[in-house]
This record gives sequence, structure tokens and C-alpha cells, in this order.
Amino acid sequence: MSRSQLSSSLSTNSAIVEEISSGFVILYDFVTGLPSEIACVQLSVALHAVSEGTGHYGQPVFLDSVYTVPVSNGQTLCMAYIGAKQPVTHCLPDSNTRLVVELLTSSAYGTPVTRAWTRVDLFDRRNQFLSGSWRIPFFDLPIIPDADISSLSTFGVSEVFVRLTVSTASPVISPNASPAESYLHSPRQLGRKPAETEKQQISKRDYDSTVAGEGRAALTIQIDRIKDADPIRCRLRLTAYHQSTGTVMRSLASDPVICTSSIVDSTHRHRYLVFGQQERTFTGIRLEGDELLVAKLYMITKNPHKQQHLDDLRLIGSHVEEQEEEAVGEVLVAWGALKLCSSHKKGPEKLKDVHLNVGVHLVSLFCPPVPEIQLIEKRGIDNGPRYRNATLRLKITSEASRPGSLTPSEDSDDQDFSEEAWILHERPTPQTEPFTATDGFDLYIDGCRFLPENVSVTRVSGSVWDKRYSKVGRAMSCIAKLDSDVHNPVYDFRVEFREPAIPPTSTLILKVYTVEPESGSSVIVGYALLNIFVEIGSRKQPIADAGMQVSLNEGAHQLRLHNEGPEGNEPMTAMSIANKRHIPCATILIRLVKATLGPLGKPLEADKVPHADWIRLGLFHPLPSYADRVYYSSSCRPSKGERLMLCDMQNRTPVTVREVLKRSASDARDLRNHQTNAELEAYLQKRFNDIMDKIPVNYDLTFIMPFSPKHGIKLSVDQARNIPWKHFTAAILSCNPPASFYRKELQTVFDKPVFVHRLNLSSTNKDPIWDDGFVHFTYRSYHEFLTIIIHLKEIEVKMTQAGYRHDLRDEAWTAMQVFNGKFVNTSYYQLPLIEGSPSAADLEELNNEPVREWIAKGVSKNKVRLVDEASVLIRICDGRRDDELPSRLSDGIQTKCDLSYLPVNKRSDYLKNGRGRQLLSMIPEGKTPEEFSTSFANHFKQFVYKLHVEATGD
Repeated sequence: MSRSQLSSSLSTNSAIVEEISSGFVILYDFVTGLPSEIACVQLSVALHAVSEGTGHYGQPVFLDSVYTVPVSNGQTLCMAYIGAKQPVTHCLPDSNTRLVVELLTSSAYGTPVTRAWTRVDLFDRRNQFLSGSWRIPFFDLPIIPDADISSLSTFGVSEVFVRLTVSTASPVISPNASPAESYLHSPRQLGRKPAETEKQQISKRDYDSTVAGEGRAALTIQIDRIKDADPIRCRLRLTAYHQSTGTVMRSLASDPVICTSSIVDSTHRHRYLVFGQQERTFTGIRLEGDELLVAKLYMITKNPHKQQHLDDLRLIGSHVEEQEEEAVGEVLVAWGALKLCSSHKKGPEKLKDVHLNVGVHLVSLFCPPVPEIQLIEKRGIDNGPRYRNATLRLKITSEASRPGSLTPSEDSDDQDFSEEAWILHERPTPQTEPFTATDGFDLYIDGCRFLPENVSVTRVSGSVWDKRYSKVGRAMSCIAKLDSDVHNPVYDFRVEFREPAIPPTSTLILKVYTVEPESGSSVIVGYALLNIFVEIGSRKQPIADAGMQVSLNEGAHQLRLHNEGPEGNEPMTAMSIANKRHIPCATILIRLVKATLGPLGKPLEADKVPHADWIRLGLFHPLPSYADRVYYSSSCRPSKGERLMLCDMQNRTPVTVREVLKRSASDARDLRNHQTNAELEAYLQKRFNDIMDKIPVNYDLTFIMPFSPKHGIKLSVDQARNIPWKHFTAAILSCNPPASFYRKELQTVFDKPVFVHRLNLSSTNKDPIWDDGFVHFTYRSYHEFLTIIIHLKEIEVKMTQAGYRHDLRDEAWTAMQVFNGKFVNTSYYQLPLIEGSPSAADLEELNNEPVREWIAKGVSKNKVRLVDEASVLIRICDGRRDDELPSRLSDGIQTKCDLSYLPVNKRSDYLKNGRGRQLLSMIPEGKTPEEFSTSFANHFKQFVYKLHVEATGD
């Protein structure tokens, strides 16, 4: 359409010019003609006014990111449904006021970067509002709002479709509408000749030569994150100054070098404020050598009166997004500064060598107030007290396009504990000294090391059993010393074994008990087993009680504590609990010492020898220090995860048994009549005896160490069971809160969904198995009701003339509660599947109550519909403890798996397997299993991104 034809069309549309009185509304409908590699689109819009030859920008507004969809005409192009409404309430009619729209794009879940721009004229030459539906082309960078648009090159064939109206009731566009209907081409300048200014005459070619030849450059500032900050809602504002004058830098287009982030918080990363790599590019920057970038961090506060008004509107179902900005205020909490440019030369040559200080920078943050610009020290010296130990990480580049990712791995986890935590010591040679029927031995129970967090006062009970579970000798017990640490208790206990004939197959069983603080009941912290004898000249435990020579398994031993004892269905040996889960880091220290013989060749007994002679005669061996390297410790070599926990356990503040007793109200009352150490120890022994009439429970392995945000959470989706689907199944995982993937938040860049798509093709479509293994969620903020959303999607894969086609057939989801108090749930779980996909209301409700209660209440009210007998099997653990759950469960899950999420009256139904087809037989023709697996994984990711618009209810 020619310019004359365009003018004719406008003049015949009598409704295009309307009087504007109380503001107007801009509706952003579509963006079309985009290259196919673009997966995500975001628009940044700002009013631009020209006054006395100078352009002025309003505060930019970033519309929600949306995903592109392919066009149906077979071209390699795509489009995006924006569907956004922007009311403008304070804008005087002026032909010099326009709307500048920036097009930000990214590949799948990359960070958006400005690729193009356009201008929307709002008023004609008579200052009358241009109401109507417009299709406006995008232009190549740089952004020059006052340029003659007819001289600029377009960004391919891309266009934005907008509507200008005075009606606030106008609806946003439907995704099913045709973007080409009823939209006219933009009036552009409507015959108005732009003023002849320098910046209007710069074309893209002129701009390139200006940057290269006249000392001007592009400046891109990319904001990554703030570390070690308070958990606040905030925004960051960056301003570039000329430090010598204190004035704000401006670009070639007279734009001030100022950028403001969106509002962020710390909902998904502990001690981090994540800005999602937000960036802004300024073109045509002239460097003079004194530029300083100042960052100011503002805490967002609420206006209580306006906030209450918004809450009332929400209750009646009103949309309040447009008013929320007015309900907040800002308080400066921190600032920092960065030298923006540098030079390798000095003196007169310095200005010729000035260049941007490109790269990734860590900027220290300080407490307010901000000094005068001329007084700021560029190295942070004398800038006042630090704001915590907070640092801002940002990237400076001289490229107009988006630089590389700013998301390298954070602090390394390669920390290690000190040597005192675990010392390797092995027996150099096997025992060769025979042990005869007339010999005896002494057992020393020295102490425990690194017991779990919730342990209080402990008692050790022990006994010796032969392989047939017959007790040998008497039982024993001892209480932790009053002044020893409850997590590293000292027992310093000795007992003599002088039985005439101790069977060679004998095994020592030790149980460590504690008292559950709330209920007062007895809990078994762990079990430890040790063979009393070895075959002479070897390290093997004897398997027969006659016919062989044995040696005492003499020495100091460091033994692991295990969560369960022997089952009793096989002969008793020291290996009877080897396949049981152990208590991470927890060990017990014992010694076996052969009894000293007296003058008559019989073992000495303590009660027949004066106490003063015990040590001289070898009847008593004092408690050694662990640092003396005497305990054989190779059987409890710490795993990688235990090494991480030992680092934290070493830093625990010691709490003595005596202090624990004083803290307990009931104990404090009882202890009034127990003053001496002997009386206190007797009181503790009696207290344990009183609660032993009830069968003690084994220690809950969830409560080992409190959650560490740095080490995070690990979860593995292993298998679905009995799902009523015919096709392939894959899953996505998201943490809630913030569940950014479902809420279309900017932080999605740092809170990406995780894909579970490595199907085990030997499994079936009814009971699919995945081989992805553990997914690691690091630096998550603690939230009492944090859940991991597990969202399963049924995908049909079929062959068409154009290639493989992927279609969504069904969906189901579930949620796993991450925390139990301050600890990460660590176990195997079977979770029921819920029909459909999680809604915003579901996610919000899950932020306020436990998953089990939410499911039960939802089912009873018919708000939650479970998929009949369908479930998913998972493993979840503290990020340091994945080696405790090394593989998915076999079919015997009912004895090992936590079934508490399943409906109580239907749990047996959930243990059934579905009867389905093997996935291997369902692969379309033309693909090997390996090729299909790779293709399915890649296409599933792309497919989910494409469906995201529908999944978020856009």
C-alpha cells in the first residue's frame, strides 16, 4: 500500500480520530513474522515525548513473556499471542508523544534480549487520538524514536498488532482470533515532517560507522543476582554518571543511561536476590574516562491503605494488576559503584585508549546514604559500612546483542572436614594369637561420634549372642557422661567377660537409645554389630563353634550405626545388618582387650584387685583420644555426602547432657533432689528403665541434619504405576513456591522446570520407568510448605509426511512435601496422581498447608480428582544424602516405601501393576531405540515450551 493509499484509507475511517478526555487504553494483541528459532517474546513499552528538540522517556513497562507458536502456512516463521492491556491515565494529547515498543526475544528459556523496536503514534497533527486497530512493523536497532521511519530497515517481516481505544472495557485478544483481520497499517508520520536533528539522520549504516570511527560504543548491562542479602522484595536501579561533573551519562539518542529491574524476591534461592539476567542495551555511548555505574537497591514497601483496597477488590474478583504499582513504595537499603571504563595509557593519550570495563563484576554493596558522585571511591574504600556481606554480580559488554550466559556453577562443594572428624586407621596384620576356653576379655564402650541432630541424652545397651541367637553372658548398659556433648557422648564404660566357654561365632550387639523430647518415649538411634572372634590368621568371623582355632578380634573399633537390627531369619553374624541403611556419620567407639592373666594363669578380675593396681597390672586401659589414631575405621569410611555433613556437624555448638537436663521442665523439677553426679546418673538410668516397657521405635532417618540451602534438595522420579494412558509419558518438575513456570514470572530464567524424559524402553506404557536419576535443586529458600510439583504428560508420537509429530493427550500431576520441620524428607515415596494440571489456586493453597491434608480435603470436597489407582514412585532426600537411596525400588515397595500419601482405604489397590505394551514396541518406524530416546527428549522440551501458553491460561 502506497503512502497516498494509506492516507486515503485513514480519511475514510471516520471513527479513527476521537476526542480523548480521561485517558485511553493500549491493547497488545499479536507479534507475527518472527524467525522460527525464537521461542519466547517479551515487549518493553515506554512513552516518549519530544520537547524543545530533546526526547524524554517515561518509565518502561515490561509485559509478560509469552511463548511463540508456529504459523500454519508452512513458512519458517512463528508468532506470539501477547494478550496484554495497558491503561494510560495521565497523558496530555500531544502529537509529539509516541509509544516506543522494544521487542525482546530468546531461545527456549534463555534470557530475553532486545532485537528490534518500533514506534506507535498516539495522536495526529491536531493532537487528536488515533483510535483503531494497527499493524506496525518492527525495525532494526538502534532505537531512534524521532527518526524518519521510512528510512529505517525493518526487522524481517515482523509486525506488532495493537489496538488504541478509549474504552477500558475492551477485551484482550483471544488466541483463536485471526491476527490479520481488521488491522490497518500504521499511519506512521501522517504527513508530519520530522525536525532535522542530528540523531534523526542516523541510519543503521551511519550508526555502525559512528561506533567504530568516532569513539562511540554500545553498552549492555546485564544484572545477575545479589548474594548474601536480606530476604526482601526489591528492585535494582542502575545509573551511569560522569564522575567529574556528577551528571548522568546519555546515549547518542540522548537517552539517560538508567535502567530499573522488575520487582524480585528471594522465594526460590536462599540468601539470593535473583534478577534473572535482566539486561538493557544503550547504543552510541561516548566514553570520556570518568564514567561510574552506581547501583541502588530499593526495598519494596506496601502502602497499607491502598493495599487493603486492593485486597478488597481481589475478594470480589476484580483485576488489580494495573493498580498494584501504586500500592508500593521504595526504601533505599544498599548501594554500590563500579568503574565503567578504563585505559591502559596515561596522560594525554588516555582519552584515545578509553574502553568499557567489560566482563563479569562483583560489586560490594554498602549501607546508605550514597555519597556525592564526585566523592565515591571506585575501589570501595571509605564508602561507609558494608550492607551485610552482599555483592551484586553483573556483566558489562560492548555488544548490542545478548552476551553469553551468566550462570556458571556457584560456590564449589569441594569443601572437606578437618582430619579430627574421621581418621583412617586399619589393622596392619591379621590376629594370630590363639584364644582358649580359659581366656577372657574386656569390652570398653568409649563413646559415639556425630549423632543425629535430634538426639538428646543417650544410653548404650549391649549383649553377646551366638549364631543361634542364644545370649552369652549378661547384658550391659551405660549412660553418657554428664559433661559430654550429646552429639558426641562419652560413656567410658568397661565390662568383663570371664565365661568359661564363649562360642567362636559370638557377635556383640549394641543399641544406642535416646529419649524423644516431645513424647518422652524411647527411640533406638542405631545398631552396631561386631564379631568377637576371627579365624586365626584371617579377618573372617568363624561360622562354626567347634573344630577351629580362633583369635580375639582385639583392638579399638569404630563401627557404623545402622537403622535396623538383625531380622532373625538367618544365622547371627556381624554382617547381619550390613544391607540395612546406616545412620549417616554416626559411629560408636569400642575396644576389645584380652584379659590379663594372673599368677595362676587365670584372667584377673577387677573386683578382686585393688583399684590402684588396675593400670599397673594391665587390668584397665584408660580412654584414648580419637586423635591418637587407634580405632580401626575403614568400615565407616565417609561417603561424599557424609563428608559434607561432617563439615556442618563439626561446627555444631556442643550441648552437654547436664545442660539438656536443665532445659527440660520435668527434669528440672525432678533434679532438685539429685545434686551429685552419681545421683544424676542414677536418675538417668532409672528414667530409661521406666520407658523401656514400651517397644522402642527406630530413629526417623529424616532428622539427621537440618536443611542446608547450599546443598539443597534432590529428587528422582523413578516410575509411574498403573496410569490409564496408551502413549509415552514424560514429566516436568517445579518447586512451589515460586512455581515460576506456572505463574509466568520473570524469575523463570533462574527457576526453570526440570525435565524427566529418559524413558526406560523396557518398561510399559502403563508403568513407565525413567532413568534420569536425581535432580538437584540447590540454594532453595526454606519454606515450611515447599513442594516439588511433578507434572506428567502423555505424549503421542506418530509419523507424518512432515516427520514425527508430538501431540499432548492427557496430563496428571502430584506434589511432594519437601520439609518435615527444618529437615528434608529423605526416603522412598509413592504419591497418588491428580487429574489435569495444577492451577494457580492449587499452587497457592499448597503454599499454606501440608500436601497430605490438601489432597484429603480436596478429595472429600470433590475439588481434587485422583486418577484411579495411578501413582508415581519417587526418591527425595537432602542434597547431601543421595548415596543413601542409590537406586529405584523393586516391586517389593510396600515394605520399604512411604505410602502415607495414598488414600488409606485404597493403598492395596495402588500396589498393582498395570498391563500395558512395552515401550520398545511402540517406537515409530525409522528410528533405532537410541535415536528415538534422544529425539523424544529434545522434542519433549520444545513441545512443553510451545504448550506453555495454554498451560498458563493465556
